Amino acid sequence: MFAIERRKEIIAIIEQQNSITVSELSQRMGVSVVTIRKDLEVLEADGLVTRTYGGVILGGNPLFEESPELKAEYSPLIQEAAKFIAPGQTIMLGGGKSIVALAEYLKNYDNNLTVITVSIEVAMALLKAPHIDVILTGGILRSRTMTMLGHLTERVIQEICFDLSFSEVDGIDPDHGITSSNIVEASTEAALLKFSNHPIILAGAEVIGKTASAPISPLKPGMTVIIDGKPEHNTIVRLTQNGLHLIQTGLFSKAGVLHVD
Repeated sequence: MFAIERRKEIIAIIEQQNSITVSELSQRMGVSVVTIRKDLEVLEADGLVTRTYGGVILGGNPLFEESPELKAEYSPLIQEAAKFIAPGQTIMLGGGKSIVALAEYLKNYDNNLTVITVSIEVAMALLKAPHIDVILTGGILRSRTMTMLGHLTERVIQEICFDLSFSEVDGIDPDHGITSSNIVEASTEAALLKFSNHPIILAGAEVIGKTASAPISPLKPGMTVIIDGKPEHNTIVRLTQNGLHLIQTGLFSKAGVLHVD
C-alpha cells in the first residue's frame, strides 16, 4: 500500500471512531509505530488531524483545545513528572505532545518557576501562567513540529544552566540507547539530554525496546524514564542494569518505581 492510500484509510478510521491510539493504528494498518507517526505528522501539517499524547483525533487545534478524556487518561504520567519539579527551579521542556500536556498541567503552578523551551506549543500553553517565566531558545523553527532546532538552539541549551529537563523520544533500547524518528531534530534533542543535570524522559510503553532511525544519546546512569503502560519485562531488566531509574504509571495502576527480578 502506498503512503497516500494508507493515510486516506487512516482518516477513514478516525472519522468512524473519532479518536484512536497510535499502537491501534499500527496494528490495523500492519505497519510500524514509527511509520504511523510519520503519517500523522503529514496529516496534522495538512490540518486533517490533531495528534495527542499516544493517539490522534480528527481536526482541531492542539494549541488552544484540550481533550478532557485524554487529559484524564494520561494524567498519571504528567502528575508523576510534575513531582520532580520544585519551587524556584529552572527547567527545560522539549517538544512533543506529552511535554505540552505537562506544560498545561504546570500553568496553574502556584510557585515561581522558569521554563526554557524549544517548543512554540509549550510557550503558548504557559502564555498566561502568572508565576512562570518562559524563555524560548530561538533557532530555526520547524513548522511541522512547532519546535526550534539548529546551531543557535543548541548553543543556548549549552550555555543556560537548568536543574532538570523533560523530553519525549521515539525509542529507548538497551543496545541502541535513546533514538528519534526525526533525523533533523535528533541533534537538538541530544544537546538537551547532554547538558541537563537531571534528564527525565516521558515515554509510552510502545517505545521501550524500540530503536528509531536517528541516535540521540547512549543510556546513562541517573537518567529517569517515566513510562505510561506496561513494557516488556526482559527489556526493563536490561534497562535497569544500565542504571536507568524507571517509573511506571498507568490509568489503572498506582505510579511507582519498577522493581525487577
